[in-house]
Amino acid sequence: LVGSLLSALLAHLERNSGLELLDTASKREHWLKLCTASLLSPVLSARLQAEAVSALTESATAQHEVGTDAYTTARPFTGRFPASWFISKIIDGVRHIIEQNDASEQLAALQSQYQLSKLAEIGINHEMPPDMLEDYMADFTAMHLDWTERIDRNIQLRILKKTLTRLRQKPLTSTLEVHQLFWRLEKELAFSLSLLNAVPQAVPEAERLIEEADLNSLYYDLLLLVHHTLARELMELDSMPPEKFQDLYRGWLMRKLVV
Repeated sequence: LVGSLLSALLAHLERNSGLELLDTASKREHWLKLCTASLLSPVLSARLQAEAVSALTESATAQHEVGTDAYTTARPFTGRFPASWFISKIIDGVRHIIEQNDASEQLAALQSQYQLSKLAEIGINHEMPPDMLEDYMADFTAMHLDWTERIDRNIQLRILKKTLTRLRQKPLTSTLEVHQLFWRLEKELAFSLSLLNAVPQAVPEAERLIEEADLNSLYYDLLLLVHHTLARELMELDSMPPEKFQDLYRGWLMRKLVV
C-alpha cells in the first residue's frame, strides 16, 4: 500500500518530467510552492484515494503512468517551468468568467480573479522575469497547441510569442497576459500553424509579417504567403529529374490540400 501510494506521488511530481526542475536553483522555490499546492488539490486527492483502493489488490510490481499535459498526448514534452500545468489549469479554469467581459476589460478581470486563486495564496506572482516567462510560454505552447510534424515546438513558441506581443503592442510580462491574449486569438493561431506546417519554408517571412503587417489583414496575408510559396515550389519541381518528380509532386499535392 505504501509503495503504491509513493509511486503515485512520484508519478505526479514527474508529470511533464517535472522532477528535473528541482535541481535548478532559480526554479526551486517555485517548484516547492507549486508542487506542494498541487498535491493538496482536489484532483490529486481524488486520484490518491483511488490509488489507495487499487493498492489493496494490485501486485507489488504494478506500474503507475506518468501523465502528460501535452495538447497532443502522443507527443509529450519536457517541462521548462515547475508545475506549469497547475498554473495553466487554474488560470484556464476562469476563462468562461473572463470572456463575459469586453476584450478591453478582460485582463483587469483576470487579475482580480487571480488574487482570489490558490496561486496568489501561495505567493506565485503572475509577473515574471523574461527568462522565466519564456520557460512558461514554452510549456504553454505544448499544452495549448497541436503538435505539428514540420515545424517543431520551438518554432511554434516563436510564432506564439511574436503574435501575442504584437497584439499587446509591448513585451509580455505576465502569465495572465499570455492566457488572455491567447484566448482572443486561439483559432487564428491554430489556423496559422496548420498553414505553416504545410509550407515550413514560409516561416521566416511569416514571422516578419507577424511583426510588421496590418493586424486586420494579417491572416489573409499569411494565407497569400503560403499560396505563393507553394506556387514557387511547384515551379521548382519542373527542374527535378523525372524519377524524383512524381514523389515530390505527390508530397506537394498533399500539402496543397491542407491549404
